Amino acid sequence: MKKIIKLIVMLYLLGGTLNMALAGPASYGFGYDHSTVKIRRLAPTYNIEISALTAEYSNASELVFESGPNHLNPPYSGHVAFVEGLYGVTNWFAIANPYNAAGQPCTSLTTGQKTGNCNNYTPADYGYIRFNLASQTALGLDPTELANHKLHWAIHEFGHILGRAHDTVCIDTDSIMEISIDCTPLFWYLTAADKTWIDTRY
Repeated sequence: MKKIIKLIVMLYLLGGTLNMALAGPASYGFGYDHSTVKIRRLAPTYNIEISALTAEYSNASELVFESGPNHLNPPYSGHVAFVEGLYGVTNWFAIANPYNAAGQPCTSLTTGQKTGNCNNYTPADYGYIRFNLASQTALGLDPTELANHKLHWAIHEFGHILGRAHDTVCIDTDSIMEISIDCTPLFWYLTAADKTWIDTRY
């Protein structure tokens, strides 16, 4: 009897290990409620990166991207605004803030942590992505490195609008949703794991 119990415990532990090894990018537990995304381009130094992210996500899903107005006035439903600025701090590079239809933030405006306002029944309805120019200047990257980092931030942050959480693995990562720019490798495009996650939901 003890051998049987031991075998069951070993199989359980092995199954958990396999599930962890095969786990894809994490989810916040909510999605984006629109198949067409209206893009508001209010980040002029990120125009190339915004175009690249729309191409990446279009190729990986059935999402359709259209141009939205160049202001932050309502209506907001179905829109994602990209803005940039010198925010006076250098401890963050970019942050995504999805909102539900009632105007409640799905994630914290400062930490990006899930708030509980959004779920599978109350999805994200619109969003903002903010790029902090002060932080990227402080990094002191050469032009090629900066271009790659900007692509990473744009594609990564839009993933949060879609309901994607950070990957918990930081070494030998397989997703652009890595938790830090110090993770390796640092992706500036959607990986196979990213595309699988997106394809099953969008």
